[in-house]
Amino acid sequence: MTGATLIGDLRKHEEDEWSEYNEDERQSGFTWAQSLRQFRGFLYSLKPVLVVSLFLNASLVFYVSSTNTRTIKVPERSPFAGLERNVPRPWTPLEAHNDTEQDALWDSTSYDLGNIALSDDYAKSMGLPRAQRFPWDDSKGIYLINAYHNIHCVHTIRTALVEFRDGKEQSSAWGHIAHCLLVLRDEAMCNADDVPRYTGFQKNSKSGQGQYRMCRDFSKLEDWARQHTACWRHVGEMHDPGFRELDRYRFCPEGSPYKEDSETKWLDGSTDWWRKYKGEQDEA
Repeated sequence: MTGATLIGDLRKHEEDEWSEYNEDERQSGFTWAQSLRQFRGFLYSLKPVLVVSLFLNASLVFYVSSTNTRTIKVPERSPFAGLERNVPRPWTPLEAHNDTEQDALWDSTSYDLGNIALSDDYAKSMGLPRAQRFPWDDSKGIYLINAYHNIHCVHTIRTALVEFRDGKEQSSAWGHIAHCLLVLRDEAMCNADDVPRYTGFQKNSKSGQGQYRMCRDFSKLEDWARQHTACWRHVGEMHDPGFRELDRYRFCPEGSPYKEDSETKWLDGSTDWWRKYKGEQDEA
């Protein structure tokens, strides 16, 4: 048997099968038109059921939505400084690519600014614990803004790494660094940021490069901190002659109602060591 003969027999077999199928269809009286009419009839019979189902589903969605609205409140603004997430920023670092730029970046963010003084009435209304007294107003307590404490910890760890790289003596005790590492871990656990970072198509197997997320405006947090400044600066060391923690609160800015008191009260016993830093502040 030749190849052509075999192919011809196979084609004839297929045609016979289709012919037999068509013949059976004709004998049974089945047509596609009849099938379509039957299917339309079936759908028509289900119409009342579908209407009821749609109504019940819509009611369920409305109930769940209204329940979630009542029980889950997502604040549009942060509770204290009133910050919104309206600043798009990519995960890709766009600045500070060398040591000089990085040093300048870190120096531009003052940890001192995070120390603020809040009135007891305001603190109580916001559910805050009572804090240590503000030296120049006994009706206010001293608080540290959480973002600044986090920056302080990252800065401390960075300083330790740079000192290690450069072979210098560590300026912070290991206990302080370990504390900061635990603080940052706790922050990540507390915030539980669930934004998925995309993978692939990036150098060095990184993730999220160039992907945007919505951030708060840090400059507005700085503005709020300045409005409630505790006049504090991290100057001097506890082992310095004549050091008093009180004297770190003598750096009130121009226009502050506490500026005069901060520079004149409780000077007895002070060596005025802080005044040299005051001069640096006035020059800045």
